[in-house]
Amino acid sequence: MAVQQRLEAADYADLARLERRLGALLGSGLRRLPGDVPVLAAFPEDAGTLLGFAEDRELLEGRGQLASAVRALARRHLWGVARTRLLRRVSVIRALFLERAPTAHRAYVELFGNLARRYGCHLVAGSAVFPDHRLHEGVPELLPGPAAYNTSYLFDPGGRVVASQRKVHLVELEAEGNLDLTPAPAETLSVVPTPVGRVGIAICYDAFHPDVRERLREQGVQVLVQPSANPKAWDDWQRDDWARGSWQAVLEGGGRPLYAVNPMMVGSLFDLAFEGQSGIFTSRRDLGREEGYAGRPARPGVVALARGWTGAEVLAAALPHPDELDAAR
Repeated sequence: MAVQQRLEAADYADLARLERRLGALLGSGLRRLPGDVPVLAAFPEDAGTLLGFAEDRELLEGRGQLASAVRALARRHLWGVARTRLLRRVSVIRALFLERAPTAHRAYVELFGNLARRYGCHLVAGSAVFPDHRLHEGVPELLPGPAAYNTSYLFDPGGRVVASQRKVHLVELEAEGNLDLTPAPAETLSVVPTPVGRVGIAICYDAFHPDVRERLREQGVQVLVQPSANPKAWDDWQRDDWARGSWQAVLEGGGRPLYAVNPMMVGSLFDLAFEGQSGIFTSRRDLGREEGYAGRPARPGVVALARGWTGAEVLAAALPHPDELDAAR
């Protein structure tokens, strides 16, 4: 299941309301699936980024610019940001991420852990910005340090974190001089067994890179999840370029991965707009069809494709387990 979430900053001002809203999207997808099959649901990149404002909710209710909101948040927590900047020797923006990380992390784990439990699914919780962490028996713990990663957690139906992934290849917006995030080493990419198959996460731009795809293939990835947020207009160039991501990965991978799930963020982060068509893809021509992003040439491997690129949608599909298909070869 791919959840195409429509982002509005004000939604994060009331986390209980946000949980109900995201839960309604999950519920609408689950109603289209058989009740006796394991489910993997995926939210888009940056689904948890605004949780750093969890204690300053009124800052989310304006209609201003992202830069202005970030400056206001930094002023609210000036002492903590200054202390972190001095201690970690990092930029102001990274110090802000690190200072707000405990608040954002608690809200992220609670929000998406609750959703995974309530709807009984494995859930890729988009991503948020956190420092280093470690997992112990399903519980993630943040670690001290100067790094700030674009990070995704995979929750099981009990609400435990069973895997995590940090983004390896950063786009310009995330790099030094902008959000100043830290690129993760490619060696940290991993694949985890789940009831729906061996799942690997490639956050947005990572899925375009051969080194990421090859490392996941070497570990036997069966289901590639690409949580994405495209801060560009969904024009013809973007639609053609986007086909080089997880969609291309399934077409060229020889069955590794067999499936790809690409949930796209839409809506806006203050004045930063996101557009994109979510998709579920497969390497098996007998399980997919030929279709293209809106107005573009058809390509094979489409299981489901969002109708639009600015509104919330949920794509849901019941597909054979990868092990069953491997056994039938």
